[in-house]
Amino acid sequence: QNKRPIYLPNETTDDDLFIEICNDKSHQINPHQLGFIPANFWLDESYQFGDIVRDFFHRKNHPSCRFSHKLFNALKLTESNKSYFAFTGVEWKSEKVLHVNKIRFARLLGIKSINGSLFHQQGNFPAFGFTELPMHEIQKLFGEEVIQSIDIEVDHYLIHSPGVFVSNCSEQDIADE
Repeated sequence: QNKRPIYLPNETTDDDLFIEICNDKSHQINPHQLGFIPANFWLDESYQFGDIVRDFFHRKNHPSCRFSHKLFNALKLTESNKSYFAFTGVEWKSEKVLHVNKIRFARLLGIKSINGSLFHQQGNFPAFGFTELPMHEIQKLFGEEVIQSIDIEVDHYLIHSPGVFVSNCSEQDIADE
């Protein structure tokens, strides 16, 4: 089998654990049961986590594998088990507020140019309608404790300006975007 290696954009202390879970043949997930989209792309069977990283999250965008699908599915993974945040880098902090650890999310997607690909004016998040919350808004919503734990170079708190991509959105909501 011709396996592509897992790409690591920045060296972090999480990388060894990420590679370990990607290479662990016993670490299986069923994307269909987790609600991954597009629903018709995923068979109701278990896949090795590393295969999903290589064959879906690292894949170039195409109709069954858009940025919105990758983001939605990464959030579904984290929603299924909070410990996946260390591997996905994305989680809902509230119904509308998305927390992105850019290093972890870029590693999941295999992105080399992190800021340019994700947050630049033409990057994936702005292009898809996400805007960054200012620090005072994060503090107002989540308190001083969250502010103290944020690494402003890495952690981004975003909302979807059109208000469609929220924690309870559906595949159809995203397809209509």
